[in-house]
Amino acid sequence: MPDKTQLKYRNQNFREKHKEGLKVRTKHGLSVRSRIERTIAEFLMENGIIFQYEPTLILDGEELHPDFYIQTIGIYLEHWGSDEPSYVENRRKKEEIYRKYNIKYISTEESDVDNIYDKLKIELSKYVMNKTEWK
Repeated sequence: MPDKTQLKYRNQNFREKHKEGLKVRTKHGLSVRSRIERTIAEFLMENGIIFQYEPTLILDGEELHPDFYIQTIGIYLEHWGSDEPSYVENRRKKEEIYRKYNIKYISTEESDVDNIYDKLKIELSKYVMNKTEWK
């Protein structure tokens, strides 16, 4: 894990700067960028998992915005939802930085959409979120 000079969180209002992309609203009132992010956010909320949506993470002088951060277990959650070349390149760079700094993260992909709840349960259970009754 990087030291505090390498890893810092800023309360910069990234969401405000990019609010035009926040087109979908959860039943709890959170605006997100896609239906699958809404599904993930609602799953987390319904299971009592507190998270930050699109926090700002600065590593290697680069500003990253993971989809979700689950602070209680120190895990980022990224949903990779496109195969466009620029998106794939951004994913590659993000994952490379995560590996370099031993940042723990869970990934979901478009191929997981039909079984997203099962995927999230399995992945979160690896990190002490072993619940007996998931919603």
